Amino acid sequence: MSNAPVKPIKHVIFDNDGVNIDSETVAIGVLRDFANSIIQQVKPDVDVNAAELGDYKHFAGTSIDEIFNQIIVKHGLPIGEIRDMFGISDLDAVREKYNKTGTNPKTGEAYTDASLLGSVLGEIGTDLTIQAYKDGFNAIFGIEGALKQIDLRIGGMKNRALCTTSPEDRMNVCLESALNPTTGENAGLAELFPDEGNRRISGYGYPNKYEYFETLGHNWDPEETLIVEDSTSGVEKAKAANEAYRVIGTVASDFYEDKGAQAQALMDKGADIVVVSVVDLPAALDWMNTGFDPEKQPRFQAPVYLNDAHKADAVTQLKADANRAADRVDVNKPQA
Repeated sequence: MSNAPVKPIKHVIFDNDGVNIDSETVAIGVLRDFANSIIQQVKPDVDVNAAELGDYKHFAGTSIDEIFNQIIVKHGLPIGEIRDMFGISDLDAVREKYNKTGTNPKTGEAYTDASLLGSVLGEIGTDLTIQAYKDGFNAIFGIEGALKQIDLRIGGMKNRALCTTSPEDRMNVCLESALNPTTGENAGLAELFPDEGNRRISGYGYPNKYEYFETLGHNWDPEETLIVEDSTSGVEKAKAANEAYRVIGTVASDFYEDKGAQAQALMDKGADIVVVSVVDLPAALDWMNTGFDPEKQPRFQAPVYLNDAHKADAVTQLKADANRAADRVDVNKPQA
């Protein structure tokens, strides 16, 4: 709350897709084409041009194996025909390959055939996506400068990490291939997120990437750790891992056409503040460190959205300050 002392942010964890890189449009396009080609062959009566199957935007922030699992289950795609299509004869071998021999931590039950096929299709989809990324795609405008400014505030990049649901090979290619949208040159994200010290993390295959991050020995105080996310599922995972994490949402990616609606969706899940431009991330962090004191609001370069909870806290704080000021006046008022 803004009227309570807040610990300054000392560590920052970044999601990748949609936060550092404008990759979601490319990834969703590849996913859509691949998934629709399967659907059209095994269940042609499904309308792949319907809203849900037409853009797949609601899958943002979901791991690709889980996406295929959901598609298979929700639309009743025939398991046998998919197995035949991709030559999947031994599901036990699939269990071993993808380490799904135990129980699914999300359900507490054995992995389903749909989940196993999701892993196979997810790997194929990842390979297709990586090839698309190698053709070039943009980093989010302004992210390089924002990262360097944040490093000045938290003591360097050693106190910053990247944590994504993407498979490791896709994550690495994204960082290595992203281009500065202004210059067309490599954005240098691989150097800004070095692969050392367990600070470039793929949480692929884990129920919650942030809970997985916490097991890697960083010992970062959640009350001093900020998470930057663009998807509602990512915000949910952050808060599920530890309610004390503070979250800045971003809708800077071109993937989000209705930025106001997405900003509200992120705040509904627990984001403290949402920026439209990542250029404003350092200023948002500074304001967060004041407890969103309305008198210390910085100048932002683009619109920002503040969670209503903090607005209410700010009003309460202002009223309390006014009451204390009135009390001081009363105490010093000359007596009759």
